[in-house]
Amino acid sequence: MPRLGRVGYANCLPIFYPLEKGLIKLPCSIVAGHPSNLNSLFAAGDIEVTAVSSIAYARQCSSSVVLPDLAIASDGAVWSVALLSRVPLPELEGERISLTPHSATSIALLQILLSRFYGLEVEYFYRPLGVPPWWGEPKATLVIGDEALRTIHRHSANQKCFVYDLGAEWKKFTGKQMVFALWVARRNFVEQHPGLLREIWGALQEAKAWSFGHQEFIA
Repeated sequence: MPRLGRVGYANCLPIFYPLEKGLIKLPCSIVAGHPSNLNSLFAAGDIEVTAVSSIAYARQCSSSVVLPDLAIASDGAVWSVALLSRVPLPELEGERISLTPHSATSIALLQILLSRFYGLEVEYFYRPLGVPPWWGEPKATLVIGDEALRTIHRHSANQKCFVYDLGAEWKKFTGKQMVFALWVARRNFVEQHPGLLREIWGALQEAKAWSFGHQEFIA
């Protein structure tokens, strides 16, 4: 049975809530994980269809096929990908910034924003799995997904730091939407099982439509 990767964050609930509740038939099994984990599983051939970081797709596009009308994207602020800073962003020159080990696109986006648009040189380090965002006493920390939503809410209430939404920053400098992840299938799976892939894609589309019509269940 083919395997479908499920990003374990709230922003994927509109796709996976009706599937996991059995409201829509899905001809494959579900494998949950963080974005970086799913990127690795897909690259190794351990899952056939999944959402992958857009930067991960760019690195293996020859072996992948993008599924249309599915993405994790923002047109401005989204509050699930953010840089929290002890000082205003322009004052981060030479400072240490903590990176989440769960992301690929968000890290690349942060590096582009700071170097190309703000002209900053900073020191990045990856914090270990399972530690709080401020582990290691960085001057700023990158948070994503549910951790971002919780941390931003907590710090905003206490007004302890500056919060920079990376989707909003990208929109400000480029005027474009930010695509954080794409749904893709392995090219050899597409070639060998086109009918099965159409069933999986159809179930994902049906799940998306169901959730738009039943938002009270998702919220």
